[in-house]
Amino acid sequence: MWISLILTLLGLALIFIEFFVPGGIIAIVGGLCVVFGITAFSLTSVSLLYKLIFFVSACGLTLGVCSFALFLIKRLRKPSLYLNRDQGGFTAASFESELIGLQGIALSDLKPSGHIEIGGKRYQALSERLYLEKGTPVIVEGGRGAYLIVRTFQKENS
Repeated sequence: MWISLILTLLGLALIFIEFFVPGGIIAIVGGLCVVFGITAFSLTSVSLLYKLIFFVSACGLTLGVCSFALFLIKRLRKPSLYLNRDQGGFTAASFESELIGLQGIALSDLKPSGHIEIGGKRYQALSERLYLEKGTPVIVEGGRGAYLIVRTFQKENS
């Protein structure tokens, strides 16, 4: 009976610590300790009422420990590993729109992504239609994120 109480209290302590230490392993071990504590208590020879009271108490204490830890995190507001402000001013990578319509050459196989060269500069590119081999002439149709979207370019016969 004492081992179940000790396991449950140890599990609650580990769950509490996990809120302040990143990783997740401590919370998993704490949760397993609580579950094993409840299981060990259910195997004792006490009445069903005491087993039910222990189970409900362990669940309530687990919720209470989590709530208390969250309260402390909000209350302390010390520097932490977590971002506590928004990312104002952040812009995702974007393609250079002035490259649309320009011609280049595939520096690597585009299957579907790879690198192309336009005007002596190297760019990341994406072929949405076909597999393009290295050395294939391409034309820029648009872009998505940091990638230029390209297609094959056939030179007109004159």
